[in-house]
Amino acid sequence: MPKCSMRNCKNTTSKTLKKDGISYFRFPRDPIRCGEWTSIVSQERRQDFFKPNSSNVVCSEHFLDKDMYVSAKGIKRLLKTAVPSVPDISAQDLEFIEIPDDGGDTEVCRTCSMSDVENKEVNTSLSTSLILHIHTTEGSTTDTPRKVDITSELHKFRRRLISKDKLINNLRKKNSRLVKKTILLKNALKLLKKRFKD
Repeated sequence: MPKCSMRNCKNTTSKTLKKDGISYFRFPRDPIRCGEWTSIVSQERRQDFFKPNSSNVVCSEHFLDKDMYVSAKGIKRLLKTAVPSVPDISAQDLEFIEIPDDGGDTEVCRTCSMSDVENKEVNTSLSTSLILHIHTTEGSTTDTPRKVDITSELHKFRRRLISKDKLINNLRKKNSRLVKKTILLKNALKLLKKRFKD
């Protein structure tokens, strides 16, 4: 049976059910929304590429209450704008590493934070920024190899996230153009039907 796609989440459709207050949601069919979900799940799983299939689900524990509602039949549903919610800081993301440097201690704090990107129809957390905060108790003139490696990894991760955000924005624009084209074609079809009737 399907298991929640989020890393370390043990909820499965065979064990944790509606009676336990847990619902499961499949990835949206709409390619734009599916891309948004995929980007967030990839980030949470710490995978460069995550491709969902028809059986992949995300449980209700990973959505905000304001993004869900209960139908007349008592079924928990998602709003069309809902996306999985990932805490800004997890135990693994907030990691202080002490690096001795000329008698001083350097703390490197790595955090991931989501910034909101507005779109005409959907407001979702798409753009992810990485913040490298280095606090040195005693000034150091050179970076240690370990510190250089950490900084390099952060820059790589930032570039990947920017690339994914660009891909999502491009897909949104393409979708918008297709919607406009569809509307034009529908209008043209209506005009043709009227002419044939006359």
